[in-house]
Amino acid sequence: MDIKVFDIRNFGNKLNDIIKNFEWPSYFSLPKTIDSREGIAVIEEGKELSFQYLREKSNGIAKFLSDLNIKNNDIVGGIMQQSFNLLSAIIGTYKNNSIFMSISTLLGTESIKIRLEKTKSKVIFSDHTQTKKLREVSNDIIIVSNDGGDYDIDSITKISNLEYDTDKNKPSHLLFTSGSTGEPKGALLPHSWILGILPSFQISLDLAPRENDVFMTPIEWAWIGGLGNMALPSLYYGIPLVVYKREGKLDVSDLLNKYEKYKVTGTVLVPTALRMIMKLGDEFKKYDLKIRSILTGSEIVTSDIYEWGKKMGISINNTYGQTETGLITCESSLLMNKKINTVGIPCPGHNIIIVDDNYNILGKNEIGEIAVTLPDPGVMIEYYKSPESTSKKIIDNKFILTGDIGYLDSEGYLIFIGRKDEIIKVSGYRINPIEIENIINSHPYVKESAVIGIEDKEKGMKIVAFVVLKESIKGNEDIKEEIKDYVKKKFALYAYPSVIEFVDSLPTTTTGKIRRSELRQRFLKN
Repeated sequence: MDIKVFDIRNFGNKLNDIIKNFEWPSYFSLPKTIDSREGIAVIEEGKELSFQYLREKSNGIAKFLSDLNIKNNDIVGGIMQQSFNLLSAIIGTYKNNSIFMSISTLLGTESIKIRLEKTKSKVIFSDHTQTKKLREVSNDIIIVSNDGGDYDIDSITKISNLEYDTDKNKPSHLLFTSGSTGEPKGALLPHSWILGILPSFQISLDLAPRENDVFMTPIEWAWIGGLGNMALPSLYYGIPLVVYKREGKLDVSDLLNKYEKYKVTGTVLVPTALRMIMKLGDEFKKYDLKIRSILTGSEIVTSDIYEWGKKMGISINNTYGQTETGLITCESSLLMNKKINTVGIPCPGHNIIIVDDNYNILGKNEIGEIAVTLPDPGVMIEYYKSPESTSKKIIDNKFILTGDIGYLDSEGYLIFIGRKDEIIKVSGYRINPIEIENIINSHPYVKESAVIGIEDKEKGMKIVAFVVLKESIKGNEDIKEEIKDYVKKKFALYAYPSVIEFVDSLPTTTTGKIRRSELRQRFLKN
């Protein structure tokens, strides 16, 4: 079959034209499109690895899985740092029509064990950093690794040609949510999940691919932000992808050195990482960077981030999405006017609606739950082996709920307010905890903070803030009162924290999101 690459630019060079002419392709196969590519696919530790090598290696892995009697819809695990081998394992699993389950290298043995037992995985791809951990988890699973495994991934025979086909509607990938509001659930994604992300990928990276593009992200490829928003789309469009391996906290200097060394033009960074870079001040200018655009999301992007990007000549574009939906909004300096405090506009091909508690569709500027109408190629098939959770998420096969509160303004921009179960209602006012955190974090004594709402007989809810002070500051009652007054003055008289607790650190998920549920439980126990 002739592979026609999906390209948003085929619909026009203006946003209105793109939206008007847009249509999803009838056929889509990520592996076949990647197989059709030529040139450099991956740059790993200075080595340039070709698309031909990726094709032959992933073919070999597909044959290897078949020889192990891994069949359609069997779950194949993967816990590896960014690497050529990880990409080969994912694409090879797709070609075998089995399902690849991504597991973060940051997870401990108990979390890994739960995932392997729930999915009954027989095979897991690993690397030298994870093999020992896996041996502690299970003696039954077959480990394929570059060191200490039952099979050596580097010794798997490469195959030039392989007959296979994929169905865009069939399952291909299992991504577990980070579990910020409860036990992680496995989002079972169809082969078309990457197709759903491509419009936002192209638009938010300022109409990629362009000549001489090279992409890289420090986000682990076990998460949708690293794998779905950068790695696999880059390969789909034939953009060389630089491997970035890291352990522990992000080293901003190392990241910028890599950007400079490999002449990276596009990246995905969360706002937290952007703020770390911004703190370098004039030191940032010493790097000779070629970055033209940054796709970001997962947190509120404040005006100072946009202004910094503009000053540095870098287009910073905010997006919105979830593991269960993929990216569904986009932003681009080339195609639209940016509006601060929004998460962009609904991307072509995705229909975002706002619904009330009875699932009635609301109008412009009306606040409710953000949802996406179906069918949509980027939306999950189900929560793996969890029909009850699925039925609460996907409503009558008509739309999928996000669990987030927001609204579409009069110009069609999406305004994100917060998680439905995290919105604080004080004396009739809806308050986004992130807004209060941003104010508290701007106080000169504060390093970071987290805000939650606790039930209160008088006000309905009261605001509680957990505050981490800067190292040189020692907390006391006077500082608590100063922070309260600061919030009243900067934000609102009704929206200040009535309770402040000083803590050494904040509990976070593996992707850096604050575990508010844990803070709530901690407060109620005291």
